[in-house]
Amino acid sequence: MMRKKLFISRNLHAQSPFWELKDRLDIYDTSLLLFKSIPFPQIPSSTWLFFYSQQGVVHFFKQASRKQRMDKKLAAFGPKTALVLAEHAPSTHFVGDGKAESTAAALELVTNGQTILFVRAKRSRRSVQKLLLKKAHPDLVVYDNQAKPAFNVPTCDFLIFTSPLNAKTYFDKYKKAEGQVIFAIGDTTATTLEQLTTGKIWVPPDPSEEALLKLLQKHL
Repeated sequence: MMRKKLFISRNLHAQSPFWELKDRLDIYDTSLLLFKSIPFPQIPSSTWLFFYSQQGVVHFFKQASRKQRMDKKLAAFGPKTALVLAEHAPSTHFVGDGKAESTAAALELVTNGQTILFVRAKRSRRSVQKLLLKKAHPDLVVYDNQAKPAFNVPTCDFLIFTSPLNAKTYFDKYKKAEGQVIFAIGDTTATTLEQLTTGKIWVPPDPSEEALLKLLQKHL
């Protein structure tokens, strides 16, 4: 009997819970995107720095000096981004749940009218910013994410997409195969997938690898 295959649009860390399945599935883990830093000469004035993504953290701290950021309170969209942030800063003052609406509501309460600088990608959907209606907040573009010009993914039984652009990049090249089960890390990615393909899109209760794994295991 042939082993089933799993594709996930992310380069998995060695500690990723998905490797628990390596004896049951062939796992193809690769991002379909390229990331490039965008230089910024200075950091706009703000009380808070909010990071949408892990890549945002990496590309910001690659360029920002300690002097430029030492007086800021730090916030992360979700737990995974907070983990990367912890590698660069002694403390994180706010961690959202990775969902735009609930994160925006909680962030507005915590910041209480203080200025938030949103660190983001050039193509960011600015999902949290758009929900903060009481005050306009600045942003800082620190990187660009573009589709890889060339890639190959074998036909897999399970597809897991970790961002809208990864989903679009995949379906620009491939069509959904018969019997494939498709997962999205969150609602925004799921909405994009619904526009790109047909059938049920499975979404975990929270946008984490652990929750995705539990959901996937129900289909094995």
